[in-house]
Amino acid sequence: KALIIKPDSYELLFLHGSITIDSDYKFRTLEEAIKSLEKAHQIFPDSLMINYYLSVAYSKNNDKEKALKYAHGAIDGRLDEPFVNNYIGSLYLKYDMPKEAVEAYKRAVSKSSDDAVLLNNLSFLLLELNESLPQALELAKRSVELLPNQIFNKDTLAWAYYKNGRYIEALEEINAIRDVVDESPEIHFHYIMILNSMSLLKNPIDLLNKLLADPEVILNKSLTNSIHLARDKIYAESQHD
Repeated sequence: KALIIKPDSYELLFLHGSITIDSDYKFRTLEEAIKSLEKAHQIFPDSLMINYYLSVAYSKNNDKEKALKYAHGAIDGRLDEPFVNNYIGSLYLKYDMPKEAVEAYKRAVSKSSDDAVLLNNLSFLLLELNESLPQALELAKRSVELLPNQIFNKDTLAWAYYKNGRYIEALEEINAIRDVVDESPEIHFHYIMILNSMSLLKNPIDLLNKLLADPEVILNKSLTNSIHLARDKIYAESQHD
């Protein structure tokens, strides 16, 4: 109603677009949100939040090129904004750009070193890339110190211990969270790998094959790839033995 009176108000256009996105289109469609945000962007192209919401909108619309374009517009000249770096890091991950995601998360952590979620995100990504493993462990430890008794970062800590060859500590950490959550495929995968590293499993490949048949795993491309790589490595090692 306000836009009928002031159709060129970038503030109202932004509110219309952002509220539509935040409410999961209960009031308007994604296309209408994009139309309002694009118009607001024409009026105020340097707005961090307009660029951010346009990026979110195009990401939801599966438009990689425009999602990244507006994400870069949000970050342009604002490399010290942890919120923006965290967002663009997650966007890079969505589009399978892990190296770029690492740099974005590092920038975010450098400006917000007490954010447990950011610390966890960077740690887990480094672990998945097998890069800077000692640093990943320290980041995971710090995340758990700041936000204890959480499943997500204690799983990362267990995985960091495993990746650093500290298997007993890894087993202690993952046992603590398996008492709470035993149905997470990712935690189950980590548990299998930790037990296998300690020679406590007879048929790890069978367990991994069973995990690959889990519908949740099938829908998770990243986890599926990790399990395939782990299974192939275990098989190669058994053939060598």
